[in-house]
Amino acid sequence: MIIERNPNLLEVWDVQNVTLITGTVQFRENAKLCVSLIEDFLSHTNIVTGGKPVVDKTTNGYLAVCKYTCVRPLCK
Repeated sequence: MIIERNPNLLEVWDVQNVTLITGTVQFRENAKLCVSLIEDFLSHTNIVTGGKPVVDKTTNGYLAVCKYTCVRPLCK
């Protein structure tokens, strides 16, 4: 499964358990997708045979706001 070159992708689908019989998962060039969301998705993914998932931490999430702190009274 390859998730690649999605410039406006903000999240991956909500899954409880995904099993890949053959193959692996690759995430590349998803500028607005936080790496923490990718890692959460992969934690629910079972890869039976195939390689280790590939998550490029330099091309995923570099335009995303993944962690923030609310400063009162500016946010609700």
